[in-house]
Amino acid sequence: LLDRIMKWIDDQYSDTKRIMVLSGDRGSGKSTIAHTISHHYHGLRRLGSSIFISQGENTAQTRNPALYFPTVASDLAVLDSQFRRRLWDIIKDDIALTHTTDPTDQLKNFILAPSAELAIAGPILITIDGVDDCDEPNGLHRFLSVLADKADQLPLNFRVLLTVNANSPVLYHFTS
Repeated sequence: LLDRIMKWIDDQYSDTKRIMVLSGDRGSGKSTIAHTISHHYHGLRRLGSSIFISQGENTAQTRNPALYFPTVASDLAVLDSQFRRRLWDIIKDDIALTHTTDPTDQLKNFILAPSAELAIAGPILITIDGVDDCDEPNGLHRFLSVLADKADQLPLNFRVLLTVNANSPVLYHFTS
């Protein structure tokens, strides 16, 4: 399974889906797989961001879906100076953007716009583990709807690995 996930992450063809949802029963090892994959890509300097919700942390960044895109953007800015400069160019002229909780605006301004025409070679992994364990179901629904709807606008080399529990309503967003 690890090899299959890594092959998907490394495949940067235009027809490759940008999101993979790993589902299974509680305790089946989804988080272990997510940690292992994230650790591997961190070592390669290819981990764009990782959010681990199901680890019992009650921090705002892991439990509040309104902060997922800003967290990813912040992590990407740390990873790549070109992304950081583009993100700053976007928010410096409209500092109010930093307070938006609308996931469509967040994705557009914090991820898509700064990553347009980036020269990052190789895969960039974004991991969100235990996404169905967040505290705000309405906010999560909005976040997932935007992510599912706009995933094909992400750069070709971006991959989003989500882990969820079996039979989670989250799966509804990604079945086609």
